[in-house]
Amino acid sequence: MLYPLEPSAFRRLLEVLGEPSEVELEIVVRDERLKEFLGMGDVRYLSVRCRTRLGIEDVVKLYEEYYMNRVDISGSHPGSRIVTLFKAFWYLSGSIVTFDGFELRIRSYGGVEKLLEVLKLFSDRNMDIVIEVSSREPKP
Repeated sequence: MLYPLEPSAFRRLLEVLGEPSEVELEIVVRDERLKEFLGMGDVRYLSVRCRTRLGIEDVVKLYEEYYMNRVDISGSHPGSRIVTLFKAFWYLSGSIVTFDGFELRIRSYGGVEKLLEVLKLFSDRNMDIVIEVSSREPKP
């Protein structure tokens, strides 16, 4: 079984990359008012999926909820919501970084200094690095 990156390592990633440009979330909620508003009488849970921009404290809190949901083998989820999807996006100068708890994807179009910092963070982990060497024009 694979487990997501532990929250302390995610915090170190945030220290290097800063606040995400956006976060994609899916949250399963149990909310009678929302069911009533949507006219969904017999439904027990609803899924809400969104992309939003959040402050670092909220991002950390939601990632911790996501992490706990993924590692909780008992299946007990106290509270009225469960974070079932977490994906953070950083749009940096010359790079796009995405992180979903299990995988960190980096697409770079230029400077690699920030990306080298990220690679150093995970030097104790398995890494698959693919460098696309093709170009849109032939090079002499």
